[in-house]
Amino acid sequence: MSKVSVDTSNEELLKKPVYVPIEPGIYEFEIDNDLEVTQSNAGKPMIGVKLVCIDQNEAVIGKSVTDYISMTPEARKKYDRFATLCKACGVKEDAAGEIDLEQFRGLKLRANIKQETYKKKDGSTGISNKVDEYLFNS
Repeated sequence: MSKVSVDTSNEELLKKPVYVPIEPGIYEFEIDNDLEVTQSNAGKPMIGVKLVCIDQNEAVIGKSVTDYISMTPEARKKYDRFATLCKACGVKEDAAGEIDLEQFRGLKLRANIKQETYKKKDGSTGISNKVDEYLFNS
C-alpha cells in the first residue's frame, strides 16, 4: 500500500486558481513540449505547440499558451502556420523539404498574442490566449 501526505484543512490549498490571460502583445516564449502530429477532435492532422513565456515582464513569466496548428493541405495552402513557426525558431527543412519534430523542444521564439472570447460549458463566456502570429526577422 502506498501513502501520500495531504492537507485538507488548509483552505488556501483547496481553492481553484483563477485563470488570468496574458495581455495582448509580443512576448518571448520557449517551446515546452515534444511536437508530434496528432488528430484534432474533427479527425484532422494537427500539431500542438505549448509555449511558456520567458519574457522580461514578471507578470507573464511562466504563463503558457498552446497553439494548435492545422496540418491539412487546405490550411497550409492559405497560410502555413507551421512554416512560420519553423522560421521563427530558425529551423530549416532538410534537402527533402522535411523537418524533424524532435528538435523543437526548448527552442525560443517571439509571438504576437491575442485574446479571444469563448463559450464555456455552463453557457458563460471566458477569455483565452491565442497565437496571432509567430514573428521572425526578415
